[in-house]
Amino acid sequence: SLLSARLAERIGPQAVLLACCLLVAVGYGALASSTSAAAVAFYLCFMTIRGLHGPILINVLQRDAPEDARASVLSLNALLFRLGFAIIGPPVGMLVDRLGQEAALAVLGVGFFTATLAAFAAFRRAHA
Repeated sequence: SLLSARLAERIGPQAVLLACCLLVAVGYGALASSTSAAAVAFYLCFMTIRGLHGPILINVLQRDAPEDARASVLSLNALLFRLGFAIIGPPVGMLVDRLGQEAALAVLGVGFFTATLAAFAAFRRAHA
């Protein structure tokens, strides 16, 4: 998180966000293909993503939101993030039960990578 602003200044926020999309694929791919305890290190991909994209997107939200609604926009953003976990959690659990952990991680990796690329494309169009 501390390096996020400097990295965004140096290579641009869109490049950082695209790198976050790629880290989704790397993280899920590595976790799906490895059963060793060392694969847990790839969990750090997800923590890196949150540390990089969080400050960049919050800054963009603050810049884009109307001044009188800024706090509400940021609160709704946090609510939707947590609500996403509550909605996605049970289907992910069922997927793991049906396919097994490695296969479920592979399916999730493809799905989330596709979703992050779609979100990145929408962000890019909105902030060209």
